[in-house]
Amino acid sequence: MKSIFFPLLIIFSCFSFKTDKNVIVGYWQAKDENNRKIEIYQDKDGFYQGKSIPLSKEQKSSSVIKNLKYDAKSKSYSGTMFPPDKNITLNVTITITSNDELKVVARKLLITKTMFFIRSK
Repeated sequence: MKSIFFPLLIIFSCFSFKTDKNVIVGYWQAKDENNRKIEIYQDKDGFYQGKSIPLSKEQKSSSVIKNLKYDAKSKSYSGTMFPPDKNITLNVTITITSNDELKVVARKLLITKTMFFIRSK
């Protein structure tokens, strides 16, 4: 019985580590007054990308987060952010505070902005 338990424990551990990393995938809505929505997905190269979801027919979808890579040591994602209403590139770090909340920290030189997103359906 003990000989079966150990291999099963290893298999389930591997699956749980894989799903922890992918919990970022999905639709997210900003908790601020702008009500921005983004979709985060994994591309074929293994990076995570994010695109804005239009809130009206006049708006169009645009790529806002690129090349997010998971760092297991810090348990966060790092990449690049392109705000759709500004012509700048920001360094972004995303931390999962719970299964349904993201903390997004965008930086450019000495300026930092922190935003929170909740999971959306």
